Amino acid sequence: MLGAAQQVLAEDGDTEVSIQAITDRADVGFGSFYNHFSSKAKLFTAAVTDAFDRYGAWLAQRTVHEPDPVTRLAIRIRFTGRNRREQARMADAVARYTLRMLGVREDRIEELSARPLPLVGSEPESSSR
Repeated sequence: MLGAAQQVLAEDGDTEVSIQAITDRADVGFGSFYNHFSSKAKLFTAAVTDAFDRYGAWLAQRTVHEPDPVTRLAIRIRFTGRNRREQARMADAVARYTLRMLGVREDRIEELSARPLPLVGSEPESSSR
């Protein structure tokens, strides 16, 4: 069911989707939902946490042989910037969901989401000389 919730976040960015739609996508019965989660918010929290944990493990695996912590951090930031470019919808959905969980007002979330975010690791603009 976590995978279905992650798909909904990635594809639609919609945390207001019905539990029925999530269980349909996960191909499980509606009652099974409540055997695992007490609410939709708990499901999305688990889905986001799982995504962050898997992403953190993926980053750690790619930098495990780098002895310098500053270089490891720089590499992880570059990977994260590329991920933001390649999976913009998921990154946006996770950011919106996290802001909601932190209690940020919906109008403020919309205002923040409307701003284009600079992408870490993007190519610098060419300057003409």
